[in-house]
Amino acid sequence: VTPAELTATLLQNEYITKVITITNPSDIATTVSIIPKNLENYISSLTGLVTLGPKETKNIPLDISYSKPGIYTGSIVFKIGNAEKTMPVIIEVKSRNILFDISLEGTELKDNILKAQVTISNIANLASDVVNIAYYIKDLDGNEILRLEENVFVEKQRSFLKEFKLPELREGKYVIGAEVLYKNSFATASDVFEIKPSIAKLKYSYIILGIVALLILYYI
Repeated sequence: VTPAELTATLLQNEYITKVITITNPSDIATTVSIIPKNLENYISSLTGLVTLGPKETKNIPLDISYSKPGIYTGSIVFKIGNAEKTMPVIIEVKSRNILFDISLEGTELKDNILKAQVTISNIANLASDVVNIAYYIKDLDGNEILRLEENVFVEKQRSFLKEFKLPELREGKYVIGAEVLYKNSFATASDVFEIKPSIAKLKYSYIILGIVALLILYYI
């Protein structure tokens, strides 16, 4: 399934179409169940079942629209029997009149600290002023885990490194979002990051598995 992650950026009340591609690499026909999660308000067309012949590829169009500016998260699960793959989905809705834009780059997670390079651009060439920025972390069910706000003075462009101390999170993929608000202008940026199993947790799991294996061998 491609892409691995789907991000759709649109203006409020705009309709856009994104395409996901599903390929059956086997020599046997198969049926794929497509299950959207937390996307019912944003995607109006999504086939529930797709049948693929041997070596066949199909493109699945997604019609996306929403009226309220913001960043919305969800996922699409693809299932074949007991096997499944999850595609994170981010929908960024911007106001139609954008005065200040924002971007997030170089997202990096280390020791429970998430870092991102934030850039704010005065694309309307207005006089220098203060803008409001909201940052937040969301899971793929749309739950807000962390939220911070600050006011930043911007001339033509301003770039800075932002750090976020994350709470204890379960393994999986999450979204960092940023919104810049100035008068009636609303712009967004986002990125996906992943919480992976820690080395300590892996060692603990291997120890437990080792003990269970020894007990089984002892009682055989």
